[in-house]
Amino acid sequence: MDEAILIAGLKQGDNSSYETLFKLYYVRFVKFADAIIDDRQAAEDLVQEAFMKVWLNRSKLVEGLSISNYLYVLVKRAAINFLRDRKFAEDISAELGKYRQARWNFKMEMGP
Repeated sequence: MDEAILIAGLKQGDNSSYETLFKLYYVRFVKFADAIIDDRQAAEDLVQEAFMKVWLNRSKLVEGLSISNYLYVLVKRAAINFLRDRKFAEDISAELGKYRQARWNFKMEMGP
């Protein structure tokens, strides 16, 4: 289906245009996200959120521009944010572990 027709349908709130868009691109973008983050379930969640953003912001879509490129950017940014957040959580967890160990060592040095 022509993307211009899909965008026009989306802008009008046409559910069948949204379903068509989803069927055309969902699997492709899940594979793309999964290749970046190496977590299939999280990749599915990120892509579903990207599709939700398209639907919620459908009135702002620009006819003549590529909806697949728009989805690509949304999914890529979401995957990068996911990796950043996961790295941050891992760093915090490691630091918390160091803190707990230091606290334990301190208590042991101080005695009962």
